[in-house]
Amino acid sequence: MRRLIYTFTIIILIGGIVLTAYAPDEVSVVMIVIMEGILFLGTIFGVIPVVQYSRGFQAGLAAIERALEVQSGSTWAVLSQNDDIFRQRTMDSLFQDYKEKVQAQQSSNQVLSDIDDYVNEEALAMRSWQSAQEY
Repeated sequence: MRRLIYTFTIIILIGGIVLTAYAPDEVSVVMIVIMEGILFLGTIFGVIPVVQYSRGFQAGLAAIERALEVQSGSTWAVLSQNDDIFRQRTMDSLFQDYKEKVQAQQSSNQVLSDIDDYVNEEALAMRSWQSAQEY
């Protein structure tokens, strides 16, 4: 999937260069350059983070499956000892926030929060948007 996205993006960028070379006037060149810029920024700040999050979820699923195989008491005990379940910085940071909240709730005998409150589409979109604003 990742290679397909990168290959498709490179093909479109090369197509833009070819179109620019054969553009009949300056207005067409400007429009092609603007469209290529939008495509490039969309790939960097949109597609690449989504691919990384997808790989993070796959790594997280593999970590959970490994924890279920080990099953040394509880799956949570195994997962809570691991700091890089997703192997993706943003998702691991969100999971760390979740672990801290669960530990605080366990010590005060509260109902435990759901991981979906921390690692979800909105949180990932917000982190992606914040990284895009840094540039």
